[in-house]
Amino acid sequence: MKFISDDETVGRALFVPDWDPGVKRLTPSAFKRCDTSVTRLLDGEQTLINYLKNDVENGKAVVQAVGVISVSKIKAIGLITDNKIHFGVKESITLKNPHHAEIIPFSDEQKTNIKSSVSKGVSRKLVDALNLWIVDTAGLITERIEPKS
Repeated sequence: MKFISDDETVGRALFVPDWDPGVKRLTPSAFKRCDTSVTRLLDGEQTLINYLKNDVENGKAVVQAVGVISVSKIKAIGLITDNKIHFGVKESITLKNPHHAEIIPFSDEQKTNIKSSVSKGVSRKLVDALNLWIVDTAGLITERIEPKS
């Protein structure tokens, strides 16, 4: 596994049913999976949004917002819980998205034991730490919302 550095930033596509556009809120369980899909912010905000839209939009889902967070923040959140989670963000390039990555939770510091899921409490902390970019159907940022924590 090739992990990306702590100083990088990643974005997650937000869309219904996990995203509620009426209250501009993401479901607290958005980061529960053991392989949460994200895209690295390497070539600017618009490129990140374009990759996320291309990955997600298939006639049913429409990206309505992007949640942005640093890798160092993801890791810090995992370590402040009673049952520490040692997050890693691994490169996971796809044909459609050369900046694709996955957030992986580990139960050990050596990153050898992948956890099957993340607790709702830790997932909620990650959700609350996101910078939110509200986007229109063309993918242009219409609003920015600071993290809750």
